[in-house]
Amino acid sequence: MVKKGWRIHAWALILSSVIGVIGCGDSTFLDQPACVSLSTQMKNERSLDDHVTLAAFQSLSHSLKLPGRLIVHPTNPAYFQDISTGKAVFLHGYDHFRSRQEFDNNGIPPLDFDAFIAQLKHFNHNFLRLWAWEHFWRKAEGHKGRAEGQESVTLSPHVYQRTGPGTAIDGQPKFDLHAFDQKYFDRLRHRVMTAGESGIWVSVMLFQGWSIHGSGTHENSQWEGHPLNKQNNINGIDGDYDRDGRGWEVHTRINAKVNAIHDAYAKKVIDTVGDLDNVLYEISNETKATAATGACHHVAHVRDWAYHLINLIHRYEQQRGYGSHPVGISSFRPFPDDPMSVDWNLYLFDSPADYVSPNGTRWTGNEDWKKDPPAAPVGKVVIADTDHIHPNKHGGPGMRSWQWRTFTRGHSLNAVEGDPEQGADWVTLDDSATMQAMGRYVEMADLARMKPCNVLSTTTYCLGDPGHTYIVYQPSKGLVGSSQGFPFELDLQSGTFRYEWFNPETNQISQTGELQWDSGISTFTPPFNDHAVLFLKRQRSEEKEKPAKSQVEPL
Repeated sequence: MVKKGWRIHAWALILSSVIGVIGCGDSTFLDQPACVSLSTQMKNERSLDDHVTLAAFQSLSHSLKLPGRLIVHPTNPAYFQDISTGKAVFLHGYDHFRSRQEFDNNGIPPLDFDAFIAQLKHFNHNFLRLWAWEHFWRKAEGHKGRAEGQESVTLSPHVYQRTGPGTAIDGQPKFDLHAFDQKYFDRLRHRVMTAGESGIWVSVMLFQGWSIHGSGTHENSQWEGHPLNKQNNINGIDGDYDRDGRGWEVHTRINAKVNAIHDAYAKKVIDTVGDLDNVLYEISNETKATAATGACHHVAHVRDWAYHLINLIHRYEQQRGYGSHPVGISSFRPFPDDPMSVDWNLYLFDSPADYVSPNGTRWTGNEDWKKDPPAAPVGKVVIADTDHIHPNKHGGPGMRSWQWRTFTRGHSLNAVEGDPEQGADWVTLDDSATMQAMGRYVEMADLARMKPCNVLSTTTYCLGDPGHTYIVYQPSKGLVGSSQGFPFELDLQSGTFRYEWFNPETNQISQTGELQWDSGISTFTPPFNDHAVLFLKRQRSEEKEKPAKSQVEPL
């Protein structure tokens, strides 16, 4: 068992620890522009595209030994396939709010990225979600470890150079939105390469919803400290298109000048890491949206912005000859009290994205992804992320139960690492060990043949290749005072199987053995009183005659 406690990279190593257009013409502000996209502004986009193409980062290496390029698996699209090996891939890992940029964090020292990667490698994690922050300044909320209203800054590197003339809100030179800071992109490339050398695929996040709008008393201070706020750039770009002082519509397609800036940045990111095989892209983390009629940041506008960027990435990769990388989209973020006409996860599954990270909180009106994850949908890889689901909160089943529920429904997993300024409902050492155990079972199975087989088990949590391999999760404990868990039935095909009982609470193998079975419904009882995992795999040497067995309880 891996003991609970602070992560090695955090304290034991004295390192840091670680975040359809509807009704646009109905503007109530008579002097504001309508919330519509103007085709006449395409000239501005083409002009900036030409500028960026000339300045593209060209010093790319093609000799690295990295994890193979990922594509959606051709026969089992719930998973990616590593085209260098042909194997299906179960992605699992955890991320860190400061894995890409540093920010002022109440005296906590900067993240040691190399040690952070070493910790991921220690647990055989193979996935890292590389966070991005757009804002450079904000005011802290009192409950996050800093004094109420205290200024907090995102430290360099930034995407854009600070050339001036004039000063931004923090007293430093204003940004030139047409001049990239190469140090930012060099750092990005180096970190993706460092992760790849440890066998880790990296999802490169492009945009950040929490850089547009936060929460609490100072929820708008991120926008005050955003480069697209007109007071902070020399280019005359005003991201506050409806002039309400908030800038939420930055992540929409209603302002072509802003869209041109975004497109140029996305292309620069692709030119920086597009030749590396261990790359995925994520459009944005929890971009702010609303279902309120007439709002410039209506969910339909946010959807169109995200879909445009997905298509742009695929198109530009083809133009530049990099080959295709997976592009993902994660859940949008409404206000808790915003009106919602549909489950917003539908926008993810209807998207042109290769993978999605759905929302499982009450904000979406659908908490299934927390309590009873749906089986893998056709054609979309799901990377279920605790950042959008919060398994330990609001009636959730707890982290490790959620992990096994999600895994046996055919999904990949990602968790969020804790940060003293952000809270404590994050991944622990035991949670990492759980994903490591899942990775071990994946290696023992043929993942390309494994699919959710809910009807085969009374638990409804069964990832299986019927007749060959079964991974069954029993979320229920046994009766109080019993030494055994709660029994369940499994429709098991005939064969000789190697079995293994695994205790998810202790991350220990409890019992192993071999059983013979003709066919039909079999009853299994965990040999310990807790939620449980049963792994069954057909033995290659089981062709001999097998006696019938009516019951295999207990094992």
